[in-house]
Amino acid sequence: MKSVIGNYVAACPVCQRNKAEHLSPAGLLQPLTLPEQVVYGRDPPRLLSYVASSSRVEAIDNALLDRDLVMLDIRNKLQQDQVRMKDYYDKGHSEVAYDPGSLVWLRLHPYHQKSVAGQLRHKLAPRFFGPFPMLRRIGEVAYELQLPSDCKLHSVFHVSLLKAFKGIAPTIPPTLPPLANGRVVPMACSIL
Repeated sequence: MKSVIGNYVAACPVCQRNKAEHLSPAGLLQPLTLPEQVVYGRDPPRLLSYVASSSRVEAIDNALLDRDLVMLDIRNKLQQDQVRMKDYYDKGHSEVAYDPGSLVWLRLHPYHQKSVAGQLRHKLAPRFFGPFPMLRRIGEVAYELQLPSDCKLHSVFHVSLLKAFKGIAPTIPPTLPPLANGRVVPMACSIL
């Protein structure tokens, strides 16, 4: 009986739309590219390694050899720190992948900003909208969705804003709520 109820709740569209996820956030840390790689499309130029005994002055020879050792040590430590930070970040996150054509829920406003424009009863507002079909994967953590034609949102979203749809696909295409200043405008479901 317990598994039947669990399966029903998992496939219920109302529950999927309004229930918050209590799992680790989606999306693993991606390595950053250096600004030079973005601007010039290649690695930044490296300092030439000093060849020992190519200078006549011993003090310059020692200073340049020390510079090479310091640069090598800094490069190794930065690489170790980057690996350590990635491991620490990835412990609390899970890797999620969606197939093209699958249905996903979309979270439009992931953070409640009570100080900017508070909304009454924001706890009762739906957390996810859709479901929308997945068109394609872009990079490691971004996906393109097929949104309604009158939608004013960009169609590419981070994986952390998506949730897999479970159950039978709806026959009516989903719509998005109206937006004002980048926020969802609350609408009345019915008038009593």
